[in-house]
Amino acid sequence: MQAVKVSLLKLQPHLAFIIGVIYRHPTQAFPPFQDKFIKLITHLQNKNCEYLIGRDFDCNLLKYHEQPNVTNFVDSLASCGCISLINNPTRFSKNCTPSLLDHIYTNICDKKRINNAGITIYDISHHLPVFVNLRLHHPTQQKIKPKFRCMKHFDPNTFLTDLSHNLNNLNPEAGEVTLSDKFVVFKDTLDKHAPYRYASRNEERSFNKPWLTKGIITSIAKKNPLYRKQLTTNNPNIIRQYKTYRNKLTHLKKSPNKLIINKLSKNAIMI
Repeated sequence: MQAVKVSLLKLQPHLAFIIGVIYRHPTQAFPPFQDKFIKLITHLQNKNCEYLIGRDFDCNLLKYHEQPNVTNFVDSLASCGCISLINNPTRFSKNCTPSLLDHIYTNICDKKRINNAGITIYDISHHLPVFVNLRLHHPTQQKIKPKFRCMKHFDPNTFLTDLSHNLNNLNPEAGEVTLSDKFVVFKDTLDKHAPYRYASRNEERSFNKPWLTKGIITSIAKKNPLYRKQLTTNNPNIIRQYKTYRNKLTHLKKSPNKLIINKLSKNAIMI
């Protein structure tokens, strides 16, 4: 029978997360086991791996203040950023005092990811099962979807007429009409005629590409039919027309790109 059994599992090739199960037999000397386990933890730490390693270590952590080998083991793990998630006895026997022999170690300290950890009361063996409820991925922040005013049905004359009517309906008897009161009326009227709407998926993408101006997008829409047309003909005039328009559009796309890069460079220098 092996004195120490170790099983490590990497969940996904692109996810640096290791789940490990270790069993140390009581006949295995503790100092050599401690050295090898510390080397394993250090190796995972150097590889920037998150890990969850547990099971029967046959080391009673309740003896932390009484046995130097337990004290040294816990302190060495803590110096590597490794913490224990189980703090209550896991083994009960009529002939001995309760002991904490089953451990779960991890380097994840975020309480938002570790929802729960503890012991299950179940008679599967003389050791109580230990568990941890862990969120593998970091909690993502809620994405704020951009929105702007919809001017699709906006009519300036109707808006100005409605605004003038609402401003005239302000009641001066309740007190002097302030600029803030007029601003509230203006905003409410504008919300009625040009309400806010959330950006579409394509519009969200365009926010991340400031060099794609409205003029460039319109020009691309005109270029595509020319491209399809020249594919189906051998007319040199149509082919020349397409190439001329394509070259002008290419130059047009580079111009705002250079301006944005220069602007960012200047801001970077100022910072």
